[in-house]
Amino acid sequence: MTLYQPTQPKTQNNPLIGTVWCKSQAILDWPQLQHRPSASQEPCASDTFPKPCHSHSPTPPALTQAHVLGNGTVYSPLAPFCPCEKILTCHTRPPGDNDYFASPASVRSQTPVPASVVYTCATRVLCLLAYQLTALYALQSLLMPPSSCRSVDSDIQSLGNQIGSKMRTLSSQCKPVITIDLNDSHGRGKFISSYSTMDNIEGTVFVTSASTTSFDNMEIAFVGSAHSFVDKVTPTPTISGRTEASHRFLTLKQPISDADLPPLRKFEAGKKYAFPFSFTIPAQLLPKACPHSVSNENVRQSHLMLPPSTGDPDVSGFGSTLLDDMAPEMARVTYMIRVRIVRNQGANQSVLADKSLKVRVKPAFQELPPLPVDIDDIEYRLRQEKVLKKGLFKGRLGTLTAQAVQPRPLTIPGARSTNNSPIATVARVLLRFDPSAESLEPPRLGSIVTKMRVSTYYASAPRHNFPTRSSLGFDLAQGLYQQTICLSTLCIASAPWQQHTAAANPSPDITRRDSAYSSSSSATGILPPSKDYRKDSFYTAEIIVPVTLPNNKNFLPTFHSCLISRIYTLCLSVSAHTAAIGAPTLHLKVPIQICAEGSASGNENARARSAEEVEARAANDLFLPRSTVAVAPSRAPDLPPEYALGAAGRYSARVTAVA
Repeated sequence: MTLYQPTQPKTQNNPLIGTVWCKSQAILDWPQLQHRPSASQEPCASDTFPKPCHSHSPTPPALTQAHVLGNGTVYSPLAPFCPCEKILTCHTRPPGDNDYFASPASVRSQTPVPASVVYTCATRVLCLLAYQLTALYALQSLLMPPSSCRSVDSDIQSLGNQIGSKMRTLSSQCKPVITIDLNDSHGRGKFISSYSTMDNIEGTVFVTSASTTSFDNMEIAFVGSAHSFVDKVTPTPTISGRTEASHRFLTLKQPISDADLPPLRKFEAGKKYAFPFSFTIPAQLLPKACPHSVSNENVRQSHLMLPPSTGDPDVSGFGSTLLDDMAPEMARVTYMIRVRIVRNQGANQSVLADKSLKVRVKPAFQELPPLPVDIDDIEYRLRQEKVLKKGLFKGRLGTLTAQAVQPRPLTIPGARSTNNSPIATVARVLLRFDPSAESLEPPRLGSIVTKMRVSTYYASAPRHNFPTRSSLGFDLAQGLYQQTICLSTLCIASAPWQQHTAAANPSPDITRRDSAYSSSSSATGILPPSKDYRKDSFYTAEIIVPVTLPNNKNFLPTFHSCLISRIYTLCLSVSAHTAAIGAPTLHLKVPIQICAEGSASGNENARARSAEEVEARAANDLFLPRSTVAVAPSRAPDLPPEYALGAAGRYSARVTAVA
């Protein structure tokens, strides 16, 4: 390394870009100093490496300062410690190697050099100082007592932070700068970029570079991935019980031909290059996105549906409002547009620039059939019976039975929707009271409390079946996060009871059927009798409970993927008043679905795509002989089914250089 001391090193065209200090640097460099006299003075008696000047004290300086200029020059503003010197050369390599920096002539004339030279020179200066800093720290730890090392440690640490910051800044100056702009993006206070099924994501990638940069490949892709981890208790705290899993289920690449890239694959300095892109969110994933084994085909079809954006606080919400989606940090689903510029280095690739832009994806989810619920299911409870007493130390009043019917799903609006109407449905609760004696009347009802329990399942291994709470005990690769939200509390004291005779009981065939599929009870409003029924008259009541989602939370649709699942449970608590101490309460847990509508543009694209497929199929059948069986055309292996028709003409990229 060569340290120069020009008369006026800093000018307007040659700015000062950095200053580094190194305490006691010369302690390490002094045995390797080679002193050279100026032409106007007599030469030193000893001009051989590594002896110092004969006429001056060999005491090294205690402090060395070096400045880095914008033209790649490194100089020392301090006077050389040897008066007979104009140039001080510190050799950190064997003598004879070339110096790292420019000659003294270029320093005196202050001739600018390319930015790449500045980056190389400044980086090597900082690397050299970092090496000397490490050696200095080791030396002071051996020679100085611990009490006097504290202040030195603080200075060395501060110097190390400055060197690291300068190196990171200099390393990013010569890299291409990537900017991603979406055509339908809005400014602050507007909608966050949100898309649904069959929506088109269109935009432009801009690339600029401060210096001419060569590259080998450029990739623009729309990526969807899921990440989860599970923490388990370990015998010792030093052993981590965390297992992680990542799944990239969607990758759509923008085709870029050689003609669309800059000439010779070089980004010229000062030019701005534009690369347009276009992606269409598919309605379903390819079968290769779920390659593991499953218990049945319904699980496979659920795993091939696009999951919504989950667990990302940067995009979670509705419109321009960021809301909590009640997902833990252990489960995350993200969608992004990713741009990478790489350069080949033998068998490996060096990433010159990498830029990502997250987008919110809210796929459309249709209503599914009611979920079958077993009587012994610990997750759900559609029917419950409770014996009521007349009072303390008194006999039975009768048996109160409550049963809920699975409500219609809640439907959230599609992406970019301006519909602010409440998301609501109704739940139907049927009550039956079987008195222990003919003369006893039903109790007076109290209130009904409605809550929504949000369950997020996550796993570090692919799921072979739908997740359940019963499997958490023995499945160490699965975790569960639950959150309960109170929706409403209604007083039902005025609900009327209706008396029926024994002939109004439903038939035994319907009684033996599963409550999830029984339609007779919901149609007539009469439940099957309880186990304590005496074949006398009984009473029934019906309660309609409104269910409205709050607007301060982001409710995701019900979905199941290979690693993450989201389900909802509607909890209903019905209380009654009796003479006994405490109000008896019946607790029901009913599965409820949350569906999602598609966006207006996505629905229009889906209808247009369907019409294109029908026309293409009709045109293909027109030329087929009647005596042969038509063979379905093979689809492209790397494209979803919706992209098979006209994919070659739909995607194209054009590069534009803007001076």
